[in-house]
Order: sequence, then C-alpha cells, then structure tokens
Amino acid sequence: MTTFADYERMLRTCCDITGRDDLYEQNAQAVSERIKAITAKVPAGEAPTALVLTTFSGGTRVQANGQEVRVVWQGSRARDSP
Repeated sequence: MTTFADYERMLRTCCDITGRDDLYEQNAQAVSERIKAITAKVPAGEAPTALVLTTFSGGTRVQANGQEVRVVWQGSRARDSP
C-alpha cells in the first residue's frame, strides 16, 4: 500500500469479509476526516507536505517531498542505504 486510498480499499475489503463496519468507520472514515481537517489548514496556494516514517525489522524508511531514504540500524549507529 502506498496511499491512504490504498489502505481504505484494503480495509473496506477486510471489514466486508469480517462484517466489522465499526472498524472501517473507526480506522478509515474517522482517520480520513482527520486528514481532511489537517490538510484544510494548509494556506491557499501551498501544497501540503508530510514526513512519512515506515519501520520494519531491518530499519526505517523515511520519505519526504517525493524523496526516499532508507536508514538501516546497525547496533547503535545508523547508515544510509540506497
């Protein structure tokens, strides 16, 4: 999944299978409303920006302004990875 819309579609499918519409409302619809409220605060003429951190067993992926850097943790030191 790359976008929130991807997440919403996947969650809709899972909630349809389980019959848990309450979880879809809580984890997709409510979050979507919070995202809209936050992006509505961006001044007119400016594009909203975000810093995305994704963690996994091998480190953390950082994405900002369309650029992606993967940071891999080795012990107490980090190194950049392409």
